Amino acid sequence: MSIDVYAMVENGSVVMLITWDGNSDVSTGGWAPPVDATMVKLPRYPQAGDVATKDSSGNWSFAAPS
Repeated sequence: MSIDVYAMVENGSVVMLITWDGNSDVSTGGWAPPVDATMVKLPRYPQAGDVATKDSSGNWSFAAPS
């Protein structure tokens, strides 16, 4: 399994980011998120060397260098 970054969402707010393989079966060594949490796999997260851009609203975005 690959390790990815997930956002733990509770009551509509991100409460933490974790690296996780997505295995929630504790009988096979996985980790079970809290019952009231939703785990959202992030498609891509910033990495060293990324190009960082700030828009006129003050929001940052990150992209791999071309």
